[in-house]
Amino acid sequence: MTQTVGAAAGDCEGVFDANVSFIAVDWGSTTRRVYSLGRDGRLVDARQAPLGVAGLAPGQARAEVAALRARLGKRPMLLAGMIGSDRGIGGVGYIACPAGLDDITAGLVEIDPYGAIVPGLAECEGLHRDVMRGEEVIVLGAVVDGSVPPDAMACQPGTHNKWVTIERGCVTGIRTLMTGEIFGLVRDHGLIAPLMTTPPRDDGAFREGVEAGLDGRGAFAALFSARARALLDPRLAETTSSYVSGLLIGDDVRVGLAGHSGPVHVLGSGELAGLYRSAIDAAGYRSIEVDSTTAFLAGARAIALRLGWLQ
Repeated sequence: MTQTVGAAAGDCEGVFDANVSFIAVDWGSTTRRVYSLGRDGRLVDARQAPLGVAGLAPGQARAEVAALRARLGKRPMLLAGMIGSDRGIGGVGYIACPAGLDDITAGLVEIDPYGAIVPGLAECEGLHRDVMRGEEVIVLGAVVDGSVPPDAMACQPGTHNKWVTIERGCVTGIRTLMTGEIFGLVRDHGLIAPLMTTPPRDDGAFREGVEAGLDGRGAFAALFSARARALLDPRLAETTSSYVSGLLIGDDVRVGLAGHSGPVHVLGSGELAGLYRSAIDAAGYRSIEVDSTTAFLAGARAIALRLGWLQ
């Protein structure tokens, strides 16, 4: 464990110089991103390490936080994401929706005199239960910097994709679909795993899958069609990954946007965000790409201003 902590601290060498006012850390399940910001809120430096919470041994999260603090000295540090979960240092709960940046700031959990962790958000409406942790800084940061209007629908692609309803600048609704995890299970362990040997692409097979996912049968009712499709036309076997991805994402979009009208802001970039944008457009909506890093930094700055960390 000591060796791992030392290596992680090395990733931040040279970041905490005299120009740094505070540190914002986006600490997810697979990756830790450390952003150094000056007194005016401008980005001074950014470092990334494959030090996600899911890969930490019991007790290691606190040691990693302590390693950051040792290098940071008394500069303020804001942590967000899965580091506050029971897989991280624990003890950081959720605040109820609707919630905005003022609510999040009031709910910060202090970890030392100079550092705090952002709480997660929870929606409890009837039988519906859902939570988010880390995405709230991105969503509300996008509202603060004007990338997303105060009344909007946001999509945050990931292993567990989230649809977020925003009203009057607050998060009012959360819906999480485990689309990416289901895709991984089917690809690695399912009956059609031998057919899923290539990464999904936004091609004709993907769009065919999206159409099947949008038709209302439901992903589980339609999933076997991926095997039937390859059996009946072996030439299609090599496109199975794209078809299954389209099927699952299409169903995700159908469920997530039920009853919605208007554009959809996709918070993220890269291949997965591109697939979601393609499916959203196919469903008849207009997708708008929003850079999630820029949004996270805007959210972190807004919290820091409320705490008096920035001028």
